[in-house]
Amino acid sequence: MKFTLELENDYLFSSTTGTVNTLEEMQQYATAILNKTYKYGIKRILLDQTGLKNNTSSLDASLLANSVEIDMAAVQGIRVATIVTPNEYSIAVTYENALFNRSLNCKTFMEKEQAMQWLTS
Repeated sequence: MKFTLELENDYLFSSTTGTVNTLEEMQQYATAILNKTYKYGIKRILLDQTGLKNNTSSLDASLLANSVEIDMAAVQGIRVATIVTPNEYSIAVTYENALFNRSLNCKTFMEKEQAMQWLTS
């Protein structure tokens, strides 16, 4: 898995490609993104995962959601919009639900326009 992190106006934009196979990879990805938001003092993140194949499980989603990093992001008021392809929508919504249940304000979309509208509302 490869990803970029760019500051765009008042949000952090990440474009991700490749494959994620393990919880550890997903944790490293989440930590890198959250560290960047803390560095710049921003609260909104747009994740473009249309080039990502997620081979992790619902258990991985639950374990990630219960991590200290996610707890801190929820406390900080971080808001995350994720864009995925139809093939990845199911696993993305699994992550969304697990993260939302830990109080992280996040939502999954298949179109960038809808994601941006939600993120900036």
